[in-house]
Amino acid sequence: MKLDENKTSLNADNLKMVREYLKAKTADLMYQGVLCLIADALDTAIVDGDCYITIGVTKPKDAILLTVHHKGAKGRAGGLTLSEVSKDAERLL
Repeated sequence: MKLDENKTSLNADNLKMVREYLKAKTADLMYQGVLCLIADALDTAIVDGDCYITIGVTKPKDAILLTVHHKGAKGRAGGLTLSEVSKDAERLL
């Protein structure tokens, strides 16, 4: 029997790669904050573990909310649109 073996390792350079990409793509700046935050959370999870993101809407459905969870701490970014969430996410970086 041949089983898949995970011989690859994850690299914690996602944020660096996203920022390099965004330098060349100025049209993507509207969502730069949320994209960088996702990359940073992935890098943190790879290096330090126990880091993840949840995204949804508030209970009254009056805002979009993105929450970063890391070792019991939380950081939140919110807005009425994804572009507003992205702008708010920049302060978590």
